[in-house]
Amino acid sequence: MEAIMGNHTAGNAMGKQAQALLSNRPQGMTAIELLDLICTPYRGCDAEFESEDPEHRGFVHPEFGDWRDPHPQAALGMLMLEAFAPNGVSDQPRYAAGFDERNDEAALDAWYAEVEVPFRQRYRFC
Repeated sequence: MEAIMGNHTAGNAMGKQAQALLSNRPQGMTAIELLDLICTPYRGCDAEFESEDPEHRGFVHPEFGDWRDPHPQAALGMLMLEAFAPNGVSDQPRYAAGFDERNDEAALDAWYAEVEVPFRQRYRFC
């Protein structure tokens, strides 16, 4: 049986759009409003969010592996933090412990339950 792969183009488009919007954030727009703008066109999509290196197309970004990571350079992840984390972006260090060399399982579980699940449910990503 052949494995079905998700839509990498959709994930990359959302990640890059998040970067563009955060670098020139429209005044007064909340994180959830920006996420709605970015993600609504892809609602229900089987999106894959593996990041892409801007210098080497087709390769993973050297700073973060996924556009949704709670990494300061992963704009989509930072918007997700701001929108869904209990304490907004101030929760970033707590979640980051699951994504760096510490590989903290409790941090990964918290990220998944508090941020990833609400994000996926809101936009019905597979």
